[in-house]
Amino acid sequence: MRKSGHFFPEQHENEKIILFTRRHWLVFFGHLFVSLVAGVILEILIYFAYVYIPIFQDDPIYSKVLIIIGSIVALLAWLIIYIGWVDYYLDVWIVSNERIVEIKQNSLFNRQISELQLEDIEDVNAKVVGFWGTILRYGTIFIQTAAATEMFEFLKIPQPYEVQKIVLILRSEMEKESKLELADLFDGKARTVRQIKPLIERNLKKNAQNTQDA
Repeated sequence: MRKSGHFFPEQHENEKIILFTRRHWLVFFGHLFVSLVAGVILEILIYFAYVYIPIFQDDPIYSKVLIIIGSIVALLAWLIIYIGWVDYYLDVWIVSNERIVEIKQNSLFNRQISELQLEDIEDVNAKVVGFWGTILRYGTIFIQTAAATEMFEFLKIPQPYEVQKIVLILRSEMEKESKLELADLFDGKARTVRQIKPLIERNLKKNAQNTQDA
């Protein structure tokens, strides 16, 4: 039984989620803002058409058509917002004690799941671009691999440099064959970057101390 409130498809029996992240909230906020502004502008245009074009007030049929158009515009705006929310919320990246899993929602009925074993990681780079990325600390992680999928990307995630450090530490620990020891640090609960970093650093100090004692 998994102790975590988070799980993902095809999760292994003893696999523990170390990091669970999705794109920065500003990504959805931008989609929400554009959708609302476009919807409001169209509704205002429909309102002015009703007020200033006499035919829409004089002829009940044209008036009803305008009302229907306004309702359709409002419905489409909310539908676009909903689809954007689903795409944002269901696009996740998971780092476990065994692998990295990318779950990508391409549309309402199209989900793609990719995975990368920790031992297949060759290099990890983080990139922050633009004013808002610098201020709000979000960016993209590029993971170079030795697997069939040559590049893994974590797009516009919070705290990319910290995530980069965590993945590199996990990769280093994998090389030292201490995966199980590292996994024992975690209770299977999804954690934030800020919570994970001290736990991993504590484990590294413990390993160093054990090496000296030996």
